[in-house]
Amino acid sequence: MRLLRSTILFLAILLCTVTYAQEGTTTATSSTTQTTKKATIRKPRPKFTLKDKSIDEQFDLIYKRSTKYQDYKVVKITWYNDLRKNIKDSISAQVQMWKEANTETIKLKSEVETLNNQLNTTKTNLDNVTNEKDSLTFMGMLIKKSTYQTILWSIIFLLVVFSIICFLLYKRAHVVTKRTQEKLEDTQKEFDLHRKRALEKEQVLARKLLTEQKKNQSF
Repeated sequence: MRLLRSTILFLAILLCTVTYAQEGTTTATSSTTQTTKKATIRKPRPKFTLKDKSIDEQFDLIYKRSTKYQDYKVVKITWYNDLRKNIKDSISAQVQMWKEANTETIKLKSEVETLNNQLNTTKTNLDNVTNEKDSLTFMGMLIKKSTYQTILWSIIFLLVVFSIICFLLYKRAHVVTKRTQEKLEDTQKEFDLHRKRALEKEQVLARKLLTEQKKNQSF
């Protein structure tokens, strides 16, 4: 009796376990099926366009969107033509930019040369003005102020020295003239005295001669 009960209880537990396992398997299978369905739903690819992209980005996009066949990539002709056109347009744009940059460079170079010439002219004029400002015209020659001052002070010094020499010579000549006049006056006085004495002697001799003549006449 106990053995029968134990057997029935074991069969019941086994039945319940099998049923639960089937339900779990069904649930897992259903869940897996739903997951697979979700996985098979792909998001739509964005529209293929090469606009507003760099050349590298265009190459990458074509490479990614192209189909693969063995070791090759199959590219659509329209994509190839669009890429080729974009590359040519990009090259043309770069060439045009280079031409414009070259033209601008030549223009700037010309302006720089013009400015350098103007700068050199301005520098020359400034040097001339500076030289004229720091110089004076002396005897038709342009002389620096420092040189002019040196010449002027040298002339003044020479004039002072010449004046001193002239003064000394004049003073010496005045002294000599005064001495000469004094000697001349002394000589004149001696000459007058000598002439007076000679006149007196002449008068004395004339008187003696006249006396002797009278004496001779009386005889």
